[in-house]
Amino acid sequence: MLELTEGNRLLPLFKRAVGHFRFDIQVRDTKATRAQTIEHLQVLQEKIDGLIDHVDRIPASAQAEMHEVLYESGRPLRLFDEDLKRELFQFCALISGALRKVDAWPGSKGGETPKFYEHKLLADIALMLEEIAGLRKVEAAGVSAELLRGCGVHNVPSSSDKARAAIREINKKIRPVESQAKD
Repeated sequence: MLELTEGNRLLPLFKRAVGHFRFDIQVRDTKATRAQTIEHLQVLQEKIDGLIDHVDRIPASAQAEMHEVLYESGRPLRLFDEDLKRELFQFCALISGALRKVDAWPGSKGGETPKFYEHKLLADIALMLEEIAGLRKVEAAGVSAELLRGCGVHNVPSSSDKARAAIREINKKIRPVESQAKD
């Protein structure tokens, strides 16, 4: 890296990008899967439905005591059970919306393909090399792939052409306007 034009300027940027990548990978590898997330939200929704049912069945004597506690504490008397039910219904609606979004995640690992972060890092490093060191696109892709393999990053293409193809694909996802203008 240091042999490149502006290598001293590129090195800290490269280290920072690799550090962010390693954090993203750690998050990805510990993130709940799509199926786990859906199951958790469905169980939560069932429990809230059960709670609403129990609120509906609070005996009148218990409601009277609860109102007495409210009165003694100086809080305004209100239909706390109706307020609670309204909040729970709103929370169920929020969960339903989240379920629709989670259900739309592609793939089984929370929406990212297995090579997404590796190829994003490859594209970021190649862009740095193009802009700062003045390398051409294919050369920057090859040098980026070589540097990342040297750092122990897996799922990085082995040739400059394959690296450039991976960069073009990831740029369509993360930089759609820029990738159409440049390629």
